[in-house]
Amino acid sequence: MIAADLFVGMTAVVIGLASLAAAIGNWDLLYQLPKLRWIESRAGRPAARLACVLLGAACIALGVAIACGSSLLRA
Repeated sequence: MIAADLFVGMTAVVIGLASLAAAIGNWDLLYQLPKLRWIESRAGRPAARLACVLLGAACIALGVAIACGSSLLRA
C-alpha cells in the first residue's frame, strides 16, 4: 500500500461522508452549488438530495477501493 493511495482514498471517503451528512441534514449551504441548484430547480429538493447521497456513496466506495489498493483502478 502506497501512502499516496491511502491519502487519496481517505480524502475521497471524507468528502463522501460530508456529502452524505449534508444530504441527510438537508443543509442549505450545499444547495447553493450551481449544479445542485440546477437539479433542484428542475426536479426539486428530494432529487437534489438523492443526487448528493449517490455522489457521497460513490466517493466512499471509490475511496475505500483506492485506499485498499484495488488493482481494478490501476492502468
